[in-house]
Amino acid sequence: IELLEGMMRAHPTAWRTDNGLRALIEWSKLECARGDSGRAVKIALEAATRAKTAGKVPLERMANRQLNLYVAGGCGGSIGGLDADVLNRVADDLRTQAKYADAIRAYRSVISSAPDTPQGFVTHKWQAWENMARCYKEEGDLLGQALAYEAIHEAWKNGLIPRIKGDQHPNEDRAAKSRILAQQAMKSLAETTRSKVFETRLEAMTGQLRRDYPNTNLGGNIDWNRALDLWKRALEQKRKKDPAWKQALAEAQGVFESISQDPKSPVQEKAWTYLVRLHGQLERYDEAIATAEKALSGWNTPEELKQEEKFDTIRARRQAARAGITYWLADAHTKKKDYAKVLETLANYSSKFPN
Repeated sequence: IELLEGMMRAHPTAWRTDNGLRALIEWSKLECARGDSGRAVKIALEAATRAKTAGKVPLERMANRQLNLYVAGGCGGSIGGLDADVLNRVADDLRTQAKYADAIRAYRSVISSAPDTPQGFVTHKWQAWENMARCYKEEGDLLGQALAYEAIHEAWKNGLIPRIKGDQHPNEDRAAKSRILAQQAMKSLAETTRSKVFETRLEAMTGQLRRDYPNTNLGGNIDWNRALDLWKRALEQKRKKDPAWKQALAEAQGVFESISQDPKSPVQEKAWTYLVRLHGQLERYDEAIATAEKALSGWNTPEELKQEEKFDTIRARRQAARAGITYWLADAHTKKKDYAKVLETLANYSSKFPN
């Protein structure tokens, strides 16, 4: 131990290397063997923190495993007054071992031990709630997963998660991502249980998502997912002869139209395709034809064609959208029994769109 202490003073940067980190972990074991559990925990925590900073995940997990052993009484006796950082690493180790029920209890200890302040939430509680949700997911407990993410949403609404001013909104993006994951869990619950309680809750979450997280960079995904959910709900209601299906489609139309006018959206072209299909579902074939022609002609201007030449991703998206829109355009002409237009629309379709 004296040798290790001397090495640490003489070579402070050596403890960032693999061998240096392993030496720290071994040092913690020696302290444990001496019965000094507090010092063993302190050194193992330092090893874990240094390993995380250096991006050395296997060594971080190795240090976390030792922390877990020490906290569980592996050095003899008990340890009191553990801080949230130590408890969080113990919980992480349990999750790594797939001991999810134990990990959930440990994460709850982290949450109860950390201060109920913005700093306490961001530093300790936020990650604990996220990891707890992952544990619930691994156990197949969708409700537990959704409720864990709900705690993050409540912290956002109550101001425990700081709003960051400027063009970037990392805290809002992170909280919004958790909200989307909660929404997905609730959606799975609604689909598997067919419970009106979960369906109603899902609708409320979906409707509020954009208003709760107005600045998030995930906004495009939020809008797109909402539009698709409304679309799927409308088709299911239509299949069941539920008259509410037209209202759901009307809501979806508004979202699709908003996305179709956003040139920065990676799903702009898909939104146009869905708009054509939507008019067809409502038997508004003239509007379907007009929407399809507007999209196709808009992409064939010299300026837009230059964008396709410049960016492969735009060209690929447009090619897929042209194929889909052309198909649904022909379908609208078919429904109107304008077969000459159908033939004209589908002329050379397979050579234009081979895939």
